[in-house]
Amino acid sequence: MNNNIAQTKIQVTLKDCMEVMRNLSAFRIAYWFVMISVPIVYFINYLRLSRPANVKVAETAAQLHQLNKESFIDMMIAAGIFLILAHLLMKLLEKIIGTKLYWKFTKSGATHLLVGVDKEKGDFVLGEDQKRVPITDAFIVVSTPNNYLFYKGRSLNPLMFFLPKRGSDSHDEVVKEMIEAVRRENVTMKERKK
Repeated sequence: MNNNIAQTKIQVTLKDCMEVMRNLSAFRIAYWFVMISVPIVYFINYLRLSRPANVKVAETAAQLHQLNKESFIDMMIAAGIFLILAHLLMKLLEKIIGTKLYWKFTKSGATHLLVGVDKEKGDFVLGEDQKRVPITDAFIVVSTPNNYLFYKGRSLNPLMFFLPKRGSDSHDEVVKEMIEAVRRENVTMKERKK
């Protein structure tokens, strides 16, 4: 092994795969799209349905106001229920896709990932075949409490690899080297709390 290459072996876990999916740009955009669009759709429906089709239905302004107030409360309750259901559905989808990613790794026999960095050339060194990937500003590194997630671009399948923050002393040294190499190339780094 070349002395300029710092490498570590990482065990692939289901928890890590679900964290990868949770922080995937496409998944986060879909989550927020759903969470914002549900209340907007309900509010538009409320505005459309709150106007009485027949003025005889509400004979006085007080009755009309009471009908609008009741329908607004009903709309808020329904929107709240649908928001909770949408949130739970997206969390379930995160688990399903994370599990599929984990099974994809284990089915191919890749229960461990070999990742490293060439300190001299500034390349990532991935896998047993020592595949080299130049570190460029096209990468996005997401720092979570447990891992560094390395994505290349914002497509639906951009994951390059993940790197646990804690491990043995030699692993911690490789993590430090990789993060320094990424910072030297001005790669975008994002901090996430989960």
